[in-house]
Amino acid sequence: MKLAHVSADMGVPAAQRFLGLAYLNGRAVKRDTAEAVSWFRKAAEQGYADAQTDLGLLYYAGEAVEADYAEAAKWLRKAAEQGDIGAQTLTGKLYIAGNGVKQDFAEAAKWLRMAAVKGCPDAEYTLGRMYLNGVGVEENKEEGLKLIRDAGEQGIREAKALLIELSEDSAHLQEK
Repeated sequence: MKLAHVSADMGVPAAQRFLGLAYLNGRAVKRDTAEAVSWFRKAAEQGYADAQTDLGLLYYAGEAVEADYAEAAKWLRKAAEQGDIGAQTLTGKLYIAGNGVKQDFAEAAKWLRMAAVKGCPDAEYTLGRMYLNGVGVEENKEEGLKLIRDAGEQGIREAKALLIELSEDSAHLQEK
């Protein structure tokens, strides 16, 4: 832990994030959420995407800090711009809900698409639903079903349930 502190004090963002995680989870140090946030912020302000995601998640969940969607969106978007898949997915969801940002379904689809093409099942499912309903994107049932199928194959239960529901609805319509 001494080496991590020395490196972090020298401004090494990976070491700063390491200490943030250690203090957040009480690993090898006494749990101290204020200290964790301080280390995450130091690394995040240097552009370290993982720390930006960590800080964004803390603000999103209200863990170790007061919940603040605008602050969450700020840090998650910075990480998303660097290609962090989780941050891209959450940034998309923030735009869907209008949490911390102005609600914008097209902007949500943009961020979700970035994560979906990298195989993020949560992004695939959410973007798939958007395609099915024509929300933020032009309606495209085929693309929506493909994305939802991909998400289901990766273990997203909601995707599997939706596929079953859609299959039953289709079978019911064919009976009529």
